[in-house]
Amino acid sequence: MGFGNVFNPDTGGTVPNAAPAAAAAWKELAVSDMATVAGGYSLTHGAGSNGFTQRITIDNAADSNYLQPAVTSFIYFDTGLSLASLADKKVTSLSILLEFSIAAGDALITDANGFFNFGLAITNNTTIGSATTGLFGGLTCTSTAGDTAVRPLSGLGKSGSTTSLSLSTFTSAGDNGYDYSNGDTVVSIQLSASGLNAKEASDKYGFTGGDIIYGIKKGGSVYVNDLLENVLKDDRRAGAGNLYFGLIAGQKTSGFGGTANSKTLDFNLRYLLETLDV
Repeated sequence: MGFGNVFNPDTGGTVPNAAPAAAAAWKELAVSDMATVAGGYSLTHGAGSNGFTQRITIDNAADSNYLQPAVTSFIYFDTGLSLASLADKKVTSLSILLEFSIAAGDALITDANGFFNFGLAITNNTTIGSATTGLFGGLTCTSTAGDTAVRPLSGLGKSGSTTSLSLSTFTSAGDNGYDYSNGDTVVSIQLSASGLNAKEASDKYGFTGGDIIYGIKKGGSVYVNDLLENVLKDDRRAGAGNLYFGLIAGQKTSGFGGTANSKTLDFNLRYLLETLDV
């Protein structure tokens, strides 16, 4: 998308009296757009159900602790953009939206022997542990019938650097908080990041950092964002690889004394990726 024209307040368009520029559009990814790295699990990926486009199922073969990239499965989209090409840009802005539905009593929050954890990752390597730039974060499903049934993870991790995250909590129940007894449903994760241009450093590119927010439907109907927002500054740069992003998923299976069930997630994955030339 080009942004060379100047906005004309008299016409609502761009100079000289052009029609208003089209807004950037979110794109939804299909099953056929994705590739997979199974990680420590037996992974299946295909068409979704319950109104969602995609579905994954993982078994109980590994313990990902709380979203450990060395173990988690990665269902990713290759943008086809090299980091070197992004270093030619003045601005790169990426936002990824993962949509799903976890209501009170869902199978994902009733397994006391396996805590499903999942989220979003940005990386320059399909093996996230070998990445040299990017971010990841997400949620964990516990087996508590209460406000900690679904819990955000502690901030954001650096792809290729952070080995695992830990547990955090949503905002206390209220207008923008997660209230299990109110019938609230956890429905989305949004991860956004801005590019860091380092063209003079051997065509290197990275991210200034990013933020992650979470969507809830109050009483299963009114959409809000929880007031918790995790932000991370990251100035690492990399000259190799393409820009990849997608869903990461695993489950914590240690310390429970029993055998975890397989886990299934239906989801949609949407993204907005825009660049501005120098």
